[in-house]
Amino acid sequence: MMARLRPWLSLVIAPLCLAACFALAAVALLATGKATPEAVGATLQASPVAPATAGFLLAFVLARWFARADGLTLAALGWSRPGPKEALVALAAVLVFAPLNTFVLFPLVQRADPSFDATAGTVSLVGAVLMFSAAVVAEETVYRGYALTLLKARLGVAGAVVATSLAYALLAPGATWPPKAWALGFGLLASALRLWRGTLWVPAVVHLGASLTPKLLALAG
Repeated sequence: MMARLRPWLSLVIAPLCLAACFALAAVALLATGKATPEAVGATLQASPVAPATAGFLLAFVLARWFARADGLTLAALGWSRPGPKEALVALAAVLVFAPLNTFVLFPLVQRADPSFDATAGTVSLVGAVLMFSAAVVAEETVYRGYALTLLKARLGVAGAVVATSLAYALLAPGATWPPKAWALGFGLLASALRLWRGTLWVPAVVHLGASLTPKLLALAG
């Protein structure tokens, strides 16, 4: 029974881990008097690095545990050593997608949802690198690694790609649809790259580049 449920459970472990870590951070802020009940949400939004990084790392650990229970290694999930061709594809893909995303897609999202902040303005560069790196490793392992690998056998390739991309889209922060629409589109792209090259390194490099480029340009400007 658990073997049949694990691929579906994996689709919700990231948001559950993030919710748990942010809840613990909120309790800690309230217990130490560093935030009032009215301000705790704004405090966490301004300083999300520690709880977000912890949540993503916990999601990765749980996905790794699920994979071991199914007899899958990290290499089987897609974290095998990339060859020269995969490295070139990753470099080419990030050089194309990162500017497109930064100057076209993210501005469209922000126009539809003015609260969207692609630059993570309250976070330092070190904090952004830490948080985004943890997010990329966890999200690629969970959605394009474990869940996609297991659900292909049950739903077919197209069904698995749609299911994992929809679940990934629900993870996008906020309650508005524009960031979730972006996440859905990126989930489809990342899944296509994963299936095309047979490795998570290509979508992971594109993912990290797309996440960090707005922050780097904001700091440079």
